[in-house]
Amino acid sequence: MNRLQYYRLNVAYTALALIVLAWGRSSSGQQLGLFAAVRAQPDAAAQKALQQQIRKTLEPMLKAELSFANRVAKPSDEERRALIAAAVKLLDQFANEFAQKQDRNERQMWLQGMQRVVIGGPRDTEDPHEMIERGVAKLVAEMLPAEKVAAYKKQADLRDAFRRDATVANLVAQLDEKLILAPEQREKITVALTEHWDAKRAPQIESFSLGRNYFLPVPKQWVRPELTAAQQTLFDRLNNSSRQIFFNGMGIRGQGDEFIDDIDLEERPPTADETPAANQPVTADP
Repeated sequence: MNRLQYYRLNVAYTALALIVLAWGRSSSGQQLGLFAAVRAQPDAAAQKALQQQIRKTLEPMLKAELSFANRVAKPSDEERRALIAAAVKLLDQFANEFAQKQDRNERQMWLQGMQRVVIGGPRDTEDPHEMIERGVAKLVAEMLPAEKVAAYKKQADLRDAFRRDATVANLVAQLDEKLILAPEQREKITVALTEHWDAKRAPQIESFSLGRNYFLPVPKQWVRPELTAAQQTLFDRLNNSSRQIFFNGMGIRGQGDEFIDDIDLEERPPTADETPAANQPVTADP
């Protein structure tokens, strides 16, 4: 990302945050929401349009996960086609269920190509990325041989560890920038956050792309013991005023044009008519 792109991204999200602050606060006072004010009628046509819009958004995520499974588990052509067909059914089911959970304002935002932004408090919806990953993992476990399932699980665990380590590294860098940590402090805090990792409470890793205008919350019980008294005072002030940022559970992943696209969701297993009969010899190419 060059400096101009970085500047534009920060300006855009700063403006968005200001709009969020001005437009909505939940009854608990812990969450802030941005909602479209246009009324939406939950009729059959609108529901179908919503499902199509959600499915369109989720397709890149499913393709990326199927591509991951294809590369690490190395299924045969027949296994790959069967896995894709089952995953497409999973996507349709998920899009339908996800659409039904959206309230009137959220439906209208989806149809307008917008997303709800929540600042502060815990995430109040499941991350569709995680749900798709779990769904594909379940299909892999059910449909592929044991050795291929093991290969997939090993790489999936390594991917989760990478995400954890990347998030922890960014949190420690954030602390270091504000508190000027000593090398021993950075090391101890990194170990503590890694050993007590809680993915449900961790910030979306996409949040770090917003630059350093936001101080993302850090579990204080694993940080304060390693700080000096002066650092603790500053840390408490920053951490108590910090807010989580969630993009309707979607994040930034899968929203642009740059995603893995080596999976054809239209690919299907051969039908009975297309499969050569068992007693019919297959003619080899000359």
